[in-house]
Amino acid sequence: MCLSLLRSLFCAKGGEQPSPGNWVPWSKIVIQDGNLTAILPVGVKYWLCGVGESGSMDPVMDAGTMCLMFEVKDGTPVSADDLIVGDIAVYRKPTEVNNFLIRHRIIGKGEDELGRYFTFRGDNNNSPDKFRIRDDMVRWVVAAMFYGKEET
Repeated sequence: MCLSLLRSLFCAKGGEQPSPGNWVPWSKIVIQDGNLTAILPVGVKYWLCGVGESGSMDPVMDAGTMCLMFEVKDGTPVSADDLIVGDIAVYRKPTEVNNFLIRHRIIGKGEDELGRYFTFRGDNNNSPDKFRIRDDMVRWVVAAMFYGKEET
């Protein structure tokens, strides 16, 4: 009883949550002369982008957060086979013709008659996203996040 109460007070959603995969080995992250360097895997297309204000991924990701993302594509070092529950990934919303992208956490994986699918949810949302996201809809996976500020 006491342990359950402590978990509900101090752990998100009442218990341990799956963490994202480790995309960059520690041995490939170096700080030298005040510069942070990450040696990225050969053949990986990457994207460093800022996050806008949406609220769906609060508190882990908010306006101003910078994300280092790796492209998810078959035949490259990062494919959908590498994604795990807990990863934060970007997918193309299947009902949009304009390639509207959503950045949420993978909360489940499954199989049906069409093959593998992923279930996503924003950390600050109460319910999962309503779509079954197929491998080819997942575009990017978040490899690292940086919480910085504008220089003055």
